[in-house]
Amino acid sequence: MNGQGWKAASEGDSVMGKARPTISRYLFYDPAAAHRKLRVSLDSRLEELDVQVEVWRVLDTLS
Repeated sequence: MNGQGWKAASEGDSVMGKARPTISRYLFYDPAAAHRKLRVSLDSRLEELDVQVEVWRVLDTLS
């Protein structure tokens, strides 16, 4: 299995020579990648609005 949760074709778990995702890919890698994308998007939007991330977190917690 590689670092992204995929089994290599040589590991005997392939379909027509292509790697198949393992359950760990769905449970760990994809949610982490989505979180990373959301975080980058939020940070850039807050920067455009001249709002510090820490201020936003406090206001979000208080709301």
